[in-house]
Amino acid sequence: MLTSFWDNCIHSINQQFEDVEEFRIQLTNYAIAHSFDFEYVKNDRVRVTVKCKIPSCGWRVHCSRVGLGPYFQIKTMNNVHSCGGGISTNGHPRASRRWVGEITRKKLIDSPLYRPRDIVKDVFRDYGINLPYHKAWHGKEIACKDLHGDEALSFDHLRWYATAVMNTNPGSYVELECTPEDHRFRRVFVSFGAVIAGFETGCRPMLFLDGTFLKSKYQGILLAIIAKNGNDGFFPLAFSVVDQETEDNWAWTLTCLRGIISSDRRITFISDRGKGLMSAVPSVFPDSYHSHCLRHLKMNFKELLQLLDAAAYGLRIEDYRKAIAEMRCFSQQAAKWVEDSDPDHWANALFPGERYGELYSNCAESFNSWILEARNLPIVQMIDHIRVQMMEMMYKRRNEASEWETYLCPSIMEKMEKHQVGCRGLQVLCSDGNHFEICGRRGEAVNLNDRMCTCRGWQVFGLPCIHACAAVWKINRSIYDYCSSYFLSDTFRQAYAGAILPVVGVQRPAEEEEGSIFIKPPFTKIRPGRKKKKRIESQADPDAITHNRCSRCKGFGHNKKTCRNPVAVEE
Repeated sequence: MLTSFWDNCIHSINQQFEDVEEFRIQLTNYAIAHSFDFEYVKNDRVRVTVKCKIPSCGWRVHCSRVGLGPYFQIKTMNNVHSCGGGISTNGHPRASRRWVGEITRKKLIDSPLYRPRDIVKDVFRDYGINLPYHKAWHGKEIACKDLHGDEALSFDHLRWYATAVMNTNPGSYVELECTPEDHRFRRVFVSFGAVIAGFETGCRPMLFLDGTFLKSKYQGILLAIIAKNGNDGFFPLAFSVVDQETEDNWAWTLTCLRGIISSDRRITFISDRGKGLMSAVPSVFPDSYHSHCLRHLKMNFKELLQLLDAAAYGLRIEDYRKAIAEMRCFSQQAAKWVEDSDPDHWANALFPGERYGELYSNCAESFNSWILEARNLPIVQMIDHIRVQMMEMMYKRRNEASEWETYLCPSIMEKMEKHQVGCRGLQVLCSDGNHFEICGRRGEAVNLNDRMCTCRGWQVFGLPCIHACAAVWKINRSIYDYCSSYFLSDTFRQAYAGAILPVVGVQRPAEEEEGSIFIKPPFTKIRPGRKKKKRIESQADPDAITHNRCSRCKGFGHNKKTCRNPVAVEE
């Protein structure tokens, strides 16, 4: 434990510290090392007095400034705890965000990609403190700010940096552009003299163009221009930082590039069909060749999968038709294939039966993964292994369900609670106590007796949609009475009421009876290659839909790494 180094960081009267902040840091480390907490009696720029958090304990330290200088010195100290207790949990109240930032600062210098989850693991291993993830995340943010300073000031430092590069690296080219009205950063182009010369003399006349998102607070786009050396390694030639990947920014970047290329070689550019590149390249380099990246062309075809999802998940017939129409704009052949693939067997809008919104065979696939070990056993042992698994699972779920206090199963209860929240702002007009009209951007009609809504959400999922919930609330009825009985907790308990009983003697061979028929194994053909352990992934498996909240812009559906939203800058 690294806390052993802090056992004596606070030790005696007359001990001195560089300043008051150093004393506070060492005091925190001392409390963590000895697993106790303290509270401040006095805490200002000239004196700090602390005592043990336990009122009856006599531990106390008083430290004050030495003269008019910055040094602090312990004046009085009772270093004996009479409370006999301490912090009994793996956490510690003094393990604050600032403390986490202090202990991770040095690591971040060498490892800028030091992840919060790794911080959690390292803090527990080195200090015995179980750190919450959010505290590790905020601690890293504090350390990064201490190391790199204010990000807003770094844009102003570009002026100095541009001059310094060109002075120290002859032949370099740096172009900085700001908005004329308020002098805000707009874009910068950078290329170093050595690589300019290296490209002219040692690289093929071929450049790769690509843009990537920046992940700092102010974000932006980095437009890269990369050559390739004789060993097929990449050779960075130039790059620019812009606000967005647009035709104007690409044209400006390529214009700067033309200024650093002195030879008359005809350049071949390779890029995706990105924003602005289709017109910027021929406008700046009219005699060049422009190749489109095959990988990006293949990835663009995946957009059809999203339209296929829209056709499958859409609840109304018009939603399905809209998705097919959009798909037809991409590919007539793909749209025809979808229409010929029996959509009434998979599209929500066309499926005639009840499947409660299930579009995938995930349950079967989950089961296949669940019995992965059993699938490697001989047939009898395999069957018994599965039996044992099912027996234990049923016992566990039976006990869990016996403690449920909700009318609906917990996961369904969560869904219905969200529906109840979502229906609060809806205006409901009554017809006859059974039929209701829900006002809004797209009006809906609800029939409670038939358990139908024109949005078709109730019919498809078997649970009252937000429109149905609003109608039920209007007549002061319970929403739970209109849920399918399959979602009730009592129904769940009935499903697990029985128990799978033990089967003994599976490993003991049966005694052969005279005249009995010996069952032979079937003929099989061993396939070439190693046996596969996992199922073959479908090319159409959709990514899991998550609802994250961004810590940068506070929006939903993404995180800080992928955030593109602008952040208001305080003037």
